[in-house]
Amino acid sequence: MIELSFDQLPDGEEVLSILRQEHAALNLWVKLAEEYYRQGKSEEFVQILDAARTEANTGYRDNEKDQMRCLDMLAAFYVQVANKEKNKDKKRELFTKATLLYTTADKIIMYDQVCNKQLMKTCNQLIYSFAHTKPCEVLNRRYLFTASL
Repeated sequence: MIELSFDQLPDGEEVLSILRQEHAALNLWVKLAEEYYRQGKSEEFVQILDAARTEANTGYRDNEKDQMRCLDMLAAFYVQVANKEKNKDKKRELFTKATLLYTTADKIIMYDQVCNKQLMKTCNQLIYSFAHTKPCEVLNRRYLFTASL
């Protein structure tokens, strides 16, 4: 059993060590990361969510929703940081990370009705992008989403 007080959270490395040692469920990793974010500790937020992707215990019912939440939170953070970033290369890198995380999240529960609306919206945006982009422009780009950067 893990007991941590949200008003006195230890540093990120210590929390990661505890979570790993206790083989904690993913939903706990996500809750802790969210609390670090609320306290303005974005480095710890990213560190915990990034580690949770591969190290958290996902051996429980409906863990897919927690996996999606983890990926979506991290992706949303990268989008938020990218929107403030002035350096175009760094901005592109952050948007690429976010895109990969959102894509991974979509694959987890692709056929879930909750996700279908977002998936349809994304598909419609892609179709629109292809319809309004010259074929040679699409072929010359490594990532489709770099066109909007």
